[in-house]
Amino acid sequence: MHLRPATATVALLALLGCRPAPSSAPGTDDPSSPLVDASAAQASPETCVRYAGALCKLAGDSSSMCEGSGDLVALLAPEACEAGLRHLSYSEERATALRKLCDDVIDRLCREIGETTSTCASIREQTADFPVTRCEALASDYDTVLAEVQAIAAQLNPLSPELAQAIAAGDVPSFGPPDAAVTIVEFSDFQCPYCAKAAAVVAEIRADYGDRVRFVFRQFPLEIHPEAHLAAQAALAAHAQGKFWPYHDLLFAHQNALSREALASYAKQLKLDTRTFDRALAEGTYRERVEEDRGLGEKAFVRGTPTLFVDGLRVADPTNAAMVRAAIDAALE
Repeated sequence: MHLRPATATVALLALLGCRPAPSSAPGTDDPSSPLVDASAAQASPETCVRYAGALCKLAGDSSSMCEGSGDLVALLAPEACEAGLRHLSYSEERATALRKLCDDVIDRLCREIGETTSTCASIREQTADFPVTRCEALASDYDTVLAEVQAIAAQLNPLSPELAQAIAAGDVPSFGPPDAAVTIVEFSDFQCPYCAKAAAVVAEIRADYGDRVRFVFRQFPLEIHPEAHLAAQAALAAHAQGKFWPYHDLLFAHQNALSREALASYAKQLKLDTRTFDRALAEGTYRERVEEDRGLGEKAFVRGTPTLFVDGLRVADPTNAAMVRAAIDAALE
């Protein structure tokens, strides 16, 4: 998760509060408090060591606050540390409030992604020992945290039936019968080297599984690949003339040559109607179609290419033929 950074000093001040507790606060001088050593009644250099240890117990031993608390309290007079120990209940209250803030954020996240999901269980487990000051960061960056958690959940959970159907529907480049036992959908980028490796895996799948699978190709050109979007449009222009797959193969075979001129030369090589093809690129006929594919990918939390789904279940590594086969075989069973 991306969290707002906080220095140990700021974190420690958050726990201590911006003002000291009143000296007459009830219960703060109770020597039976589990976090207060009765021997702190006499101020000494060791008093600040005990004070730093008490703050660590409140904040979490692994927190940045704990790492920096010893250095900070070393600047305090022993009498100040003694007062801090006597008024430790104030810091306890602050820690409790911050912990509740964290619990509230985690509860909210789990309501968003589903209380019974494995992602929710993982979040609760991993945040149980969060430093209390990190809870403030979670709350302040909630929208960013939620987006990242949803993306993680999407990696673990299958797509909804509605979304799985949507990404496979329409006049989209595909092979295999519409009623095949298993439907595979890939989001790909013609300038992505890993997508070229995935294309080789897809060729094996097509040869080995035949009519048992339907494979759908969706465009997902990444912004880091400047020639990918036009290449995607060109592939759809070839699809309109019934030559998507041979054009697809040429693009992946020549990933370093995807200029406008190169795209036109591949169309000529495949004996496409080049006038219609060139006009489609010039007028951006398929630009919106490419964006529609990207929109579907974003709904499915596609974050990179290649991304491949087998019956709505994301395959961890589409370039690994054994992994893809295992997913298909499991779906067929």
